[in-house]
Amino acid sequence: MIKSIKCIFILAIVLSNYTIVLAQNTQQEYLNGKSLFKSEKYNLAMETFKPIIQQNDSKQFAPYASFYYAVAAYRQKYPALARDMFLQLNERFPKWKNKSEVNFWLSRIYLEQGDFLKAQEYAIDKSLTTENSIQKRYHYLQIQNIDSLISLQEQMPNDADIAFALAKAISKQRLVDQDRNKLLGLIKDFDLNEDDFEIARINQSIKKDAYNVAVIMPFMTDQLAPNLRKKSNQFVYDMYNGIKLAVAALESSGVHINLYAYDTQKDVEVTQALLKKEELQTMNLIIGPLFPQPSYYVSDFSYRHKINMINPLSSNPEVIGNNPYSFLYQPQYTTQAIAAATYVRENIENKNSIIFYGGSMADSVKAFTYKAEIEKDSFNIIMMRKVPKDTSRYILQILTSKLKDIEEVEKDTLTEDELDQFFIAKDSVGSIYVASDHRLLASSAVSSVQIRGDSIAVIGSGKWLDYKFIDYSAYERLGITLVAPNHLIALDSSHQYINDYFINKYSTPASKHACYGYDLMMLTGKSLHKYGVYFQKSLYAQDFTSGTLTPGYSYQNANDNQYVPLLQFKNNIIKVINTPETSKHDKQN
Repeated sequence: MIKSIKCIFILAIVLSNYTIVLAQNTQQEYLNGKSLFKSEKYNLAMETFKPIIQQNDSKQFAPYASFYYAVAAYRQKYPALARDMFLQLNERFPKWKNKSEVNFWLSRIYLEQGDFLKAQEYAIDKSLTTENSIQKRYHYLQIQNIDSLISLQEQMPNDADIAFALAKAISKQRLVDQDRNKLLGLIKDFDLNEDDFEIARINQSIKKDAYNVAVIMPFMTDQLAPNLRKKSNQFVYDMYNGIKLAVAALESSGVHINLYAYDTQKDVEVTQALLKKEELQTMNLIIGPLFPQPSYYVSDFSYRHKINMINPLSSNPEVIGNNPYSFLYQPQYTTQAIAAATYVRENIENKNSIIFYGGSMADSVKAFTYKAEIEKDSFNIIMMRKVPKDTSRYILQILTSKLKDIEEVEKDTLTEDELDQFFIAKDSVGSIYVASDHRLLASSAVSSVQIRGDSIAVIGSGKWLDYKFIDYSAYERLGITLVAPNHLIALDSSHQYINDYFINKYSTPASKHACYGYDLMMLTGKSLHKYGVYFQKSLYAQDFTSGTLTPGYSYQNANDNQYVPLLQFKNNIIKVINTPETSKHDKQN
């Protein structure tokens, strides 16, 4: 008995010594692995940690070995292996004191894999709130598609880091594309720092006794010839003369404008030289330039010196960019398309629609904006075709072709009467949107609808009215609707005044460019007088501002004119069919 007890005691001592030796060996192996890890010899470190991880009784070292193994795998660009080891570590040692570090790494790996919802599950430890936030914010900021960020924000509406990334993305958009309400809402709801975003603050507006206005246009004075022939850039002089006439009219009503003219000569270097003139920094408003390249440099000057500028002719949002001091007198392309879509949605019951558009960038923008807008109301675009001007007869062919002329139709199965039907059946389409100003596309579209003789509605461009080969009676007979930005009211008394002035002084009626110059100067001159140098603050808050020669404008939360007149002929007279109240729309709908 005593001998048995003695044997057991000796065995216990041996086992104890063995356990101590084993622990010492495990510790030494762990320290070796950690040394290799610190030396960035990750492959060797992983091999060293592997047997320690497998020792279930070695709880003192196994979780640490598992952790460093996973990090080493990540460093070796094996993220899936690292993820699996971190998950295993959580499962085997759920109460490990460094579990928050494991979750931090899991969140990081899922972020890099684009599984943001899963990443959010592991970014929960309050002790690492700052670290998790920095990590999440970094990855969210890498997302280029703003719609993806919006979707994420909808899925995780309380995540401040997604809100930050979305606000950042919105602030980097062109001003005309920005959802300013969304941006400001995110900043307010998540208490974000405005300084982190590209939000240009408009200074407090200042009223003055007189305002300096620079007209920067390609006058091409070096090419003027002493003859009566019409200049190639006559429209520039017409516009400037209209501006001068408006300045005189404003002066008589107590609004004092000092007008300065600068010639860009359509040249970038000349424009850059002009912008070095110190006197330009004293301007309160710049009208122009008219062409893209000079406009880029003037816009930069406008932004740096905080001077408002307005382009009289362009509808291109690139002119505005992110410059809060830059404006378009005309509605931009997307604004025009949305106005057309709004009219069709509200007035055409048949939801089948066709879109034709020309070869220009402007036409494409209008066509695809219209499509996206109208499809929100379950309209069905049965056909959308790009029609360059040299193939404009395609519109006529597609709308007036009979079934007997279509090769793929099984003619043997149809009667003669059926074969004589249009390929696109009568009254099967409710509307056609022709997103082009081009005269050949206009002619083809109008001729097609005349031949068809059905109830199809055509929405076209106000510039079609300039094409004399389309009889005005056709517009009324066919019920054609024309999208006419900054439509000039020809019967207005102000128009008669400017027309008489031009006839008396220049022996010619006022051109549309002269009218645009006059109307634009009246708008900006009155705004300067009433609201001061930064008049946009007040215009942003207004639904509508009446025009002098046009129905008016809406710059509500926008830097391009949001009011787009829609025209139809009624009793041989052009009528604006949408009042300012009915034309208002939200660009983000």
